Amino acid sequence: MARRLARPLDPSAVAGRPVTVRWDGREIQAREAEPLAVTLLASGRSTISRSFRFHRPRGLMCSTGQCGWCECEVDGVPSVRSCRVPVRDGLEAAGIPITSAELTMVPKTTVELDESGARQLLRLIDSLEDLDDVQEVHANFDIPEAVLEAVAG
Repeated sequence: MARRLARPLDPSAVAGRPVTVRWDGREIQAREAEPLAVTLLASGRSTISRSFRFHRPRGLMCSTGQCGWCECEVDGVPSVRSCRVPVRDGLEAAGIPITSAELTMVPKTTVELDESGARQLLRLIDSLEDLDDVQEVHANFDIPEAVLEAVAG
């Protein structure tokens, strides 16, 4: 509780009674009815979730429940916004682990290739895929079945 204000900014505010919550299996001291995100910040936990694509740390951002950056699991319910959850004694919460994430590149437009263009492009893609530094190759070409059969045969 060291990161809390000594007294509330609003003199009429009443601090909730001390309660204990669990975050990822560890006990944290909190004040009843304060948002879970505030409890986590006060206990030194600024990372509440991670981005799906790059697994970058996310924490409290908007404090209004609009952004989803503070989503976690609360009492077994996934994707709960911690800025909107009032703390109570015995609350169990956890970060949501990302087991996998994937990005798929889908072109909005495609270019249809003739036999000559298909041969050139397929040779280029083969050359690129042989390079150690190239991990993925994305393209927006379309080779009709008849042309693909002619190139393969």
